[in-house]
Amino acid sequence: GYPYWSFKGVTTNYTFEVGETKVTHYAKGCQDTGRNDLIIETPDGILKFKEIENIELFEIDLNNDGKKELYVCVFKNCEGKYRIYRIS
Repeated sequence: GYPYWSFKGVTTNYTFEVGETKVTHYAKGCQDTGRNDLIIETPDGILKFKEIENIELFEIDLNNDGKKELYVCVFKNCEGKYRIYRIS
């Protein structure tokens, strides 16, 4: 296969209880950090993130209300940044 840094617009789709997600991966921004576009489609609407760093997506019911929330973790190791977004 091709090395990660040569990716140009590779898209991956994921399905979560909250809705559908689409991640488009682009070339690296720095040594260990990629650039990604993320689209989240829920019954309530569409949320778009443009050119964010590395992404981790997971779904869990942290508040025990019987509904899972989607957590979007965005991090950039080369600058020591880490953000968490909760989508419910």
